[in-house]
Amino acid sequence: MLTAAKGRGWSVWIFQASSGAGPGGSGHIFADVKSRAAMCARMIDTLEHYPMVDGAIMDGPEWGYEIAPHHQNHRSFIFHELPESVAPKCAELGYDYAALVAAKDRLLGCLHTLRSPRLRLHAPGGLLGAFQLLGRDPDLLAWFAFRVEALTDFFRNIRECLAAEMSRPIQLGVGPRSAAFAPLCGYDLARLAEFIEVLLPKHYFWHRGFDGMVGTVYRYVETLTVWNPGVSDADALAVVKALFGLELPGVRCRNDLEVALSPAFYEQVVAQETRRALAAVDDPNRVVPWVDAGRAPHDGDPMSAGDLKRLLQAAQDAGLQRFLYHHHGNLTAGEWAVMSEMCGEAWHPLASDYRPPDQTVL
Repeated sequence: MLTAAKGRGWSVWIFQASSGAGPGGSGHIFADVKSRAAMCARMIDTLEHYPMVDGAIMDGPEWGYEIAPHHQNHRSFIFHELPESVAPKCAELGYDYAALVAAKDRLLGCLHTLRSPRLRLHAPGGLLGAFQLLGRDPDLLAWFAFRVEALTDFFRNIRECLAAEMSRPIQLGVGPRSAAFAPLCGYDLARLAEFIEVLLPKHYFWHRGFDGMVGTVYRYVETLTVWNPGVSDADALAVVKALFGLELPGVRCRNDLEVALSPAFYEQVVAQETRRALAAVDDPNRVVPWVDAGRAPHDGDPMSAGDLKRLLQAAQDAGLQRFLYHHHGNLTAGEWAVMSEMCGEAWHPLASDYRPPDQTVL
């Protein structure tokens, strides 16, 4: 199959070439040299078995960005991310581990003690206002900086390992979060673009499920209002804007998030997320966002073929040239009709033997 694809002139990449790696060490993947070596060794083994392959796509690892308590056992929960095994990495990069842990704990406490007057004073105040809102805590900013340094260093080491050990040059792609969430997860898109060939940011916008932008905003609003009785949905949305720069058109409370995917959302938010990603690279072909929609994107609420078309049109208008569709085996006729028309030759069911594999798999 891969040989046939290569014969058609395709660039062939393997997604998660590290899948099946040995356990490595017992520490955090960003801090444990043995774990990183195990991942790199597995990638090399996979790629050497397929000499026609041009590159590998890595989907993580990353730091989390969710604060909802029910995410405590989920890979994206933010407050369980400084185990003691990270301490040597902190020292290596020049950070005080104990100070970062204390800052993390203070942030959790701060997010439990928000008051509406203070929110209304500081949340609209940009970087300096957000700094005041979160307690004027320099160690908190150091924690955020450490997240970027550790993640960047990890991927740079993977790149150097592949360059040194592979029998041929291999390109590397990395899948960061959407531009709004990327810095909290540790992604500096511009720094990654210095040594990663392709960035694949998550153009995931659905409600509920996991990894969708609207769903994440909802969970922040829900969590902050539960932690802080008396704080309104509007106040919590102001915190979201202060942290991530996100303001969803027409959304003033959590119930508005049920209809957040409006034409204005695509024209403003999707366009902004696209432009921000493209600003990190010298060639738009180096940004290939993951896109998902359909019946249950990442177990989330459905996104129609119309939603998909508005998403892709807004991204294209913002300068995007390529994307990678993620459909879990349940690609619908509507989705395929949209993509085939925009990206190649329009699909006409009555004139074609092809049928999308519309199998609802949850």
